[in-house]
Amino acid sequence: MKKIIIAILTFSLLAVSCSDFIEKEERGTQTLENYFKTGQECENYVNELTRRLLIPNDWYALVAPRVTNEMSTDDAWMGNTGQDNSAHRPCSQYIITPDNMGDMNSIYTAHYYTIQSANIGLEKMAASPISETQKNQYMGESLFVRAYCYYELVNLFGGVPLYTKSLGTADLKITTQSCGSSLCTN
Repeated sequence: MKKIIIAILTFSLLAVSCSDFIEKEERGTQTLENYFKTGQECENYVNELTRRLLIPNDWYALVAPRVTNEMSTDDAWMGNTGQDNSAHRPCSQYIITPDNMGDMNSIYTAHYYTIQSANIGLEKMAASPISETQKNQYMGESLFVRAYCYYELVNLFGGVPLYTKSLGTADLKITTQSCGSSLCTN
């Protein structure tokens, strides 16, 4: 019995003193700090940006505003009697306001998400340890995606805020200004 108690106490002391084996380095988790280290990672990021323009994650984000724009002309009708057409109403009845954009809010939001992602990619790729040729290619493609999003936004909404750097939580209280028909800068 005495040997069993000594064995249990010895095992308990050894188990308590070896707590460092539980704390292991986390592997396989991608963050903005450990991504953009290879050309393949940069290429994958740019491919995802381009994919967003062609195949949105939510079909409604880019298709509905196009349909809504058609409804504001005589080319389409504003829904049928069995569906709620409140999302189409602001465009089809020309009553769009910043607080009531209807379907147009989804394309505005989707493009600004892509612009923010392009800005993050541009900043991270500039500091990436890849070759200058790869940097120029991937950063050029990211700049194109950002420019195309702004092209779409300006065609749909006129003057929109222009952001050329990534925004963080400290930038949530951005002051707005009158834009007219040209791009605003903040």
